Amino acid sequence: EHADLVVPLPLDPLHSARVIAGLGLDVLHYVDPQADAYTMLLASWRLAPLQISGGGIAATSGLSNIDYHLIAEDWETAGGEKRFSEKLVRLPGLFVNATPPEPVEMSTTELQRRWRLAQDRNTYLCPQPLDVLTAEFDPLIAEILRLDETAELLLIAPERDSWDAAWGRRFAINHADVAGRMRFVNVRNRSDLLSLLCAVDVVLESPAWNDAMLAFDCLGLGVPLVTLPGNAARSRRSHTCYRQISVFDCVAYHSADFVDTALTLATDKRRRSVVSHAIKSRSHILFGQKSSFDAYMQFLDRSIALPADKVI
Repeated sequence: EHADLVVPLPLDPLHSARVIAGLGLDVLHYVDPQADAYTMLLASWRLAPLQISGGGIAATSGLSNIDYHLIAEDWETAGGEKRFSEKLVRLPGLFVNATPPEPVEMSTTELQRRWRLAQDRNTYLCPQPLDVLTAEFDPLIAEILRLDETAELLLIAPERDSWDAAWGRRFAINHADVAGRMRFVNVRNRSDLLSLLCAVDVVLESPAWNDAMLAFDCLGLGVPLVTLPGNAARSRRSHTCYRQISVFDCVAYHSADFVDTALTLATDKRRRSVVSHAIKSRSHILFGQKSSFDAYMQFLDRSIALPADKVI
């Protein structure tokens, strides 16, 4: 509804390339060139004078015909330009015009009953897809379960049972002593996800991969999300959100700190309440931001007016 023109593309990539090239675009923006083989092939061709990427997985495409990659200014650390074949453009703010999650109108008792949570257990949740819960993350999960004898870890059941079985086997082989305190739950829709976030004590995310939408949901609901930022943008989205609201209680700086932070928030209910209130009271800062959009439009204006090598 916000586009001047919508052009359906055929399934044949060569035909699609001809259609796009025929539009006479000044700039062609791929949100995520690596989304699939079809998009990757299109992005490998020069279909507009200036071609940019950004808004997807925040990693280089490695394609010579993508000129710029756009990210939020805090997503990459100093020197992050070396990880991109494209010229890196840092935009102020979050580079996402997010909206706050719908409030969950359920009591604590109702949430516990809905997700079958025992009152005498501390509940941790890893709601990310299993393929981003890498083997390097396993020891952190296992250590939390060992140090908190009342802990239960919830994972979202994947659509394909093979993922469930493969991940479970890997974890059980290396951490058999605590593998029995993990449980897969079925999340059918967004309403389910939001209620699950509110039901648990702490949400954990993989240091290898952050999901910006998960951060917006957790922080918008006042749910502590423990994060361990790395050097690359893909592991710094949640940290950037915490920087925006100036709350750092859930940000860890090394593996042991990640474990300690999660344990403290889950076992010290008063501390969790204080942190939750701090997050919730400032989370409005994250939503409806325009600074990235304004900077993006200015970048496009400069890009159209100048040769590609003179834009920045």
